Amino acid sequence: GDLIILGAQTGHGKTSFALHTARAIAIGERKNLLYLNTEMSREQIALRWGSILSNIEHDKVRSGELSSNELTKIYAGYALLRESGFYSYPCPNLTPEKNISIARKFKTQKNIDMMIVDYVGRMDKQDPRLQEWQILEQIVKTQKLLAQNLNMVVMCLVQLNPDGSLQGAKRMKNECDLMLKLSPISKEEQEENDELKKYNIMPNYSIFVEKNRDGQSGIRIPIYFDLAKQTMHNVERVSL
Repeated sequence: GDLIILGAQTGHGKTSFALHTARAIAIGERKNLLYLNTEMSREQIALRWGSILSNIEHDKVRSGELSSNELTKIYAGYALLRESGFYSYPCPNLTPEKNISIARKFKTQKNIDMMIVDYVGRMDKQDPRLQEWQILEQIVKTQKLLAQNLNMVVMCLVQLNPDGSLQGAKRMKNECDLMLKLSPISKEEQEENDELKKYNIMPNYSIFVEKNRDGQSGIRIPIYFDLAKQTMHNVERVSL
């Protein structure tokens, strides 16, 4: 019944974070998960998976300039995905009504435990009388009701403004149980923040827990995001 909101600016890793979440749930935990993408085709999503599951640069996967060994790694990754509980449903014209219908269908037929909506800002707006913040608020309320009524977790990806604030409605925050913000760490901070130098890998991104209804909020989790391979990694403190 929980609603999770993940916010990030354009091009700052929302989709990669969503697919890593899907990997942990569908492949790692063998749970059924539905991934709704409003921007990318099945082929584009498959190429992202190719990099994430094989640890091979995304540009190489897209170009097809691969050695036989790299191709074998990609096929092995796709085999894991095929045997998992991951279901993808690209829907560029997604509306709240379609979202409800698709979620109910997959809950009935596949008994999904989680749904990821990537991302709510691209959902079609049906009522021209409403302002954008009102529409986004209604969309998020719909996701919370779906999570509760279908007894599953829903994760919504949302856009952040350049200043790090939530685009649209701040009241969306009130609807969610967990709110995360994903953002890059500047080179200046990497050079000046001695705490960051205590990790086995220099963190270049962080996840900020802005709200956590059932736990601690206000904490910052450093991670390493390999943009070339579209992979995200935990970082650990080095023992002295």
